[in-house]
Amino acid sequence: MSRRQEMEQFARLLEEQTRRNKICPIANVEPHEGQVPFVDGTAPIILALCGNRWGKSFINMCLLIAYALGYYPWKVPDFKLIRNAEGKWDFPPRSQIDSKYWTRRSDGLPSRLPANVLFLSGLSLSRGIGEIAQKAFLELWPESVEYKAYLGTLGVWQKLVLQNKSQIYFGSALQSGMAWEGFNSDYISIDEPIPRRVFTPVRRGTIDNCAPIRWSMTPIGDANMAWIVADILDSDRTDVDVIRGTSWDNPTLDRKALHDFFNDPTLTESERRARELGEVQALGRRVVSTFESNINVIPTTVIDPDVPRLLVADPHHSKPTVLIWFAVLDDGERLIAYREWPEGDFNKGKIPPQSTHDLAGTIKMLEGKESIEWRVCDPSFGRQHAKVLGDTFRSFQEEMSDYGLYFDTRTDNDVERGIQRLRDACKMNLTTKRPRLSIMRSCPNLIKSLNLWSYEEMTDGRLKVSEQYKDHCDCLRYALAYDFPISMDKGFSYLDQDEEE
Repeated sequence: MSRRQEMEQFARLLEEQTRRNKICPIANVEPHEGQVPFVDGTAPIILALCGNRWGKSFINMCLLIAYALGYYPWKVPDFKLIRNAEGKWDFPPRSQIDSKYWTRRSDGLPSRLPANVLFLSGLSLSRGIGEIAQKAFLELWPESVEYKAYLGTLGVWQKLVLQNKSQIYFGSALQSGMAWEGFNSDYISIDEPIPRRVFTPVRRGTIDNCAPIRWSMTPIGDANMAWIVADILDSDRTDVDVIRGTSWDNPTLDRKALHDFFNDPTLTESERRARELGEVQALGRRVVSTFESNINVIPTTVIDPDVPRLLVADPHHSKPTVLIWFAVLDDGERLIAYREWPEGDFNKGKIPPQSTHDLAGTIKMLEGKESIEWRVCDPSFGRQHAKVLGDTFRSFQEEMSDYGLYFDTRTDNDVERGIQRLRDACKMNLTTKRPRLSIMRSCPNLIKSLNLWSYEEMTDGRLKVSEQYKDHCDCLRYALAYDFPISMDKGFSYLDQDEEE
C-alpha cells in the first residue's frame, strides 16, 4: 500500500469515527487504563484520588448515563441506536443487550430500571452542575435522542427524564444537607470532596437498592477533605476501594502543556503533588499549616518527676471534655504534650460525656502521684453559668473546685491570636533547633486534629474555622497563651478574683 493510500485510509477511519461519535458519543468511549478499575470495580464505594485532568468528571458522567440505561453502551459490540415504538431514536432496551454488559448493584445483582441516579458535585450548582456536569453530559449524549429536562432554580435539583423513564438528578453538596434525606438512589457519582453532613444522608439513600458510589476528587480542600482523610483514607473500612490516579494517566493530554503547568512557580510543592499526582498533602486550608509530624511529634518517654506540669481542659455539655497534660520547660517557653483524654478516637463520637464527679475521678486516676502545678480551662465555658428554664447552674470551674481541682480561666481566648501562636509554636526555633511545642505519640487525637483542623468555605465564599477537630487545638491555644504564675498555692481558688474581673 502506497503512502497516499495509507493516508486516505486513515482519513476514512477518522471520518467514520467522527460520524459514530456524533451519532452516539457514549458508545465510543474508551476509558484509559487508569479509569478501568474505577469503571469495573465491585466495591460499594470506589474512591479515585486523581490529579487534574484525569478525566474524573467525564468518566463519572459516563457511568451515570450507563446506570440510567442499565448497561454500558461502549462495551456492547457494534452498538447502534434504534427507533422506539413512537418512531423516535432511542437507546435499545436492556432486554436486547447481553447481560454481561448490564450494570450491577453493589451486591452483584442487576441494577434496577427505571433508575434514579445522582450526579453530586462538591462545587456550586453554577460551577459543578451548570458547567462541568452539563458539559460532560452534552458531550456524551446523542443529539438525536430526546429527553425531558427539569431545571430547578438555585438550590433545587436539576433533573433529566429519559425515554425509558429513568431519572438523572444533578445536585451540589453546597445545598442544604436536609435536601438529601429520604432520597433513594440506584447509582451515585460524586465529583470532588463533599461535607460529611451531605455524605451521610446520600449514603443512607443507597441502602434500599444496594446502589454503588463512584467518587473521584483532586485531594485539595478544606474541612471536607479533612474528614475524608480521617474517616475513609485512614480507616479500615472494607466497603471502600481507593484508586490513585495522576494527570499523566490521561493519554489525550498534551505532555508539554502538562509539564509547563506543573512547573509553574506559583504552585507550591504541596499543591503541585496534589494536582499532578493526586497525593494528599498538607490540606490546602489547614489551620495550623506549620505543624509537621517529623518536627513536632516525638517518641513517648517518661517525664522527670521534677518537671512542672500543666493540665488544660476544654469542657462541653454534649460531648466529652478534652483533657491534655503538658510538661512545662524553660518557664513556659517550651511545652511537651504527653497525655490526652479521652483515649479512644474522639472524632468518632462514640465516647459519652462524663459528669463532673466522674471526670474528676478520671483526672485523679490518670495523674496518680503526679504533681500538677497549673490547671487551665476554656475561659468562656469554664466560668459559664448555664440557665435552663429559669434555673441557674454552677460553672465547670466551680464544680471541679469541689473535688480539689482548681482551674484558672485567665488565658487569652481570641481564636485568631491563638491560631497565630499555634503556628509560631510549631516552627523550628533557629537558635534552639527545636520548636516551642512538641507532642508525644501517646496523643494520637491531638496529632490528628493538628493535621486535619481546617478552614471551610461558606456559601458566600468566605472562609471560617471549622468546628471539626477544633477541641484539641483549643486546648493548645489556652496553653500557649497562659501566663504561668511563678508560684501557686494548691488550695487557691480563682473563682473570686475571676468574678471581680
